[in-house]
Parts: sequence; structure tokens; C-alpha cells
Amino acid sequence: MNKFIFTIVLFFLISCGKEEVTFSSLNIYNETKYKITIIPYFNGVIKSNNIINLSPFENKELESLTQRGLSDRPIIFYDHLKLVDSFIVKYDDTIYKIHNGLDSFILNKKVYNLQSNRNLFSNSYSTRKTENTKTRRKWEVSYSFTEQDYIDAK
Repeated sequence: MNKFIFTIVLFFLISCGKEEVTFSSLNIYNETKYKITIIPYFNGVIKSNNIINLSPFENKELESLTQRGLSDRPIIFYDHLKLVDSFIVKYDDTIYKIHNGLDSFILNKKVYNLQSNRNLFSNSYSTRKTENTKTRRKWEVSYSFTEQDYIDAK
């Protein structure tokens, strides 16, 4: 009986190693002096539950995820892009820029087409590893609105 208890205790001590885990977050930064409103659309209808408001110089975490195991890339589901085909980004509720998620050949200075590296649907997100240990990995995926975005919207 003592051997059995000793074996069980030994098993638990050996198997109690630190678990590997990956943390990922999706953040959006307003690096301008303007209030930004991001309005998502799908088939011409506003998805009002997903509107994002950013005060000047505000940073906001849109999404975070924790997953078992160490990942070589961030694990983000981009919930803000699900069932969305375009965004209107407003600056101080007066100036706007459309981010088109569909492959379009519209040439308009008010539209960032899918090919634009400033489009929210493109790969314009920066990715950085903020922690990398034997058992933990942290990734931050971010998009920053800059003064140039405001100038482009004018």
C-alpha cells in the first residue's frame, strides 16, 4: 500500500512541469490628435455592435487569446473582420476614409483599396514577440492610425 501511495505521489511530482502557453493580443492605436470612429459594414449595412471609438492618442485591445503550446506566430481570429466587407474610418466625425475589404478597382482618393498597405484588411499590422521563454510566448499584433492616414482622408 505504501509503495502504491509513493508511486502515485512520485507520478504527480514528475508530471507537474510548467505548461507551455502562447498569449496573443490584437491592439489598435490612435497616434493622431483626432477622435477616430471605425464603422464596420457588411453588404451595405452598419454592424453597429462592432463600432470602435478611439480618443486622441488612445490604445485599445480588441482581442486576446491564450492557447496551450508555443506558437511560432500569433493566434488571432480577427473577430473585428468577421462578416465585414468594408470600414469607414471617421476623423472627428467630419473627414473619412473607406477601407475596402473586397478586391476592387475603384480609384478614389477616399478609398484604401485592398492593395493598399494602409488598408485594415491588408497585412499592414505589425507583429512583435514581447516575451519568449521556455514555457511562455507573448505576441502583440497591432495597427496604428497615423497623421498620414488623416492627411490621406482629407
